[in-house]
Amino acid sequence: MKRFISLALVAMTALTIAAQQRIYTTDGQTIRGYVVNVTDDYVYFTLKEASEPLDSLLTKEVYNIVYKNGSFDIITPAQQTTDKGSILSQPKSMLEYDGHKIMSYSGKSITESEWLALASQANVDQLYRQGKTLRRVGIPLWASGVGFAVVGGIAMLAGAQNNSTSLYVAGESLTIFATPLIVTGIPLHCVGNKKMEKSYQGFNANNTSHITLNLQSTNEGVGIALNF
Repeated sequence: MKRFISLALVAMTALTIAAQQRIYTTDGQTIRGYVVNVTDDYVYFTLKEASEPLDSLLTKEVYNIVYKNGSFDIITPAQQTTDKGSILSQPKSMLEYDGHKIMSYSGKSITESEWLALASQANVDQLYRQGKTLRRVGIPLWASGVGFAVVGGIAMLAGAQNNSTSLYVAGESLTIFATPLIVTGIPLHCVGNKKMEKSYQGFNANNTSHITLNLQSTNEGVGIALNF
C-alpha cells in the first residue's frame, strides 16, 4: 500500500513526541495522543505521554497524523480507503459553506477529519489550521475583554453613584485591562475566519474546471478556441 510518511517514520524508530498530536481515522474519529511508532501495518500510540501499554490502529484505519506544530503525515490517502460510503470516496464536488462553517460536501455533512483529508489533497489544510488556531486564540481574548469591560463599567458606575473612589478606580482598571484584549482578539478572530474561508475557496477552485471560449486568429481566419 502506497503511503506518504516523514523521514522520521521511514526509519521506523520508536519516537515519543513531547507535544500532543491528533490522529484522524478513516471512520471520522479524532484521537488525541502521542504517536510512538508507525509500521507498515500499525500505528502505535499512547493517550498520555510515556504511558503504558501502547494502543494501536491498523494503518489502513488512519487517514493522517497532525502534529502540534501543524505538520502532518498522510498514512492512508483518501483514494485508498476501503469505506465505500465515505464522503472521501465520492467524485469531486463543491464544498458548501457559510462563512467559516462547512455546511456540506457532495450534498452530505462531513466531519472535520474528513475535511482535513480533503483539504490535504488540495494543499489548503495548512491554511485552514492557521485560521482555526487564530480563531481559537482570538475568541477567548475578545470575549474575556468584553467581560472585563462590562464588569469594569458596572463598577465605575457604582463607584460614581456611591462616591466610592476605590470602586471607581477598580472598575477603571478593569476597563483599561480589557481594551488590549478586545483590540487584539477581534482582529485575530477575523483573520482566522478569513483564512478558513480562503481554504474553502481554494478547495472549490481546485475542484472546478475553468472552461472559456475565446476568439482567436487561425490559418483560415478567425475561429473560436475552447480553453480548459
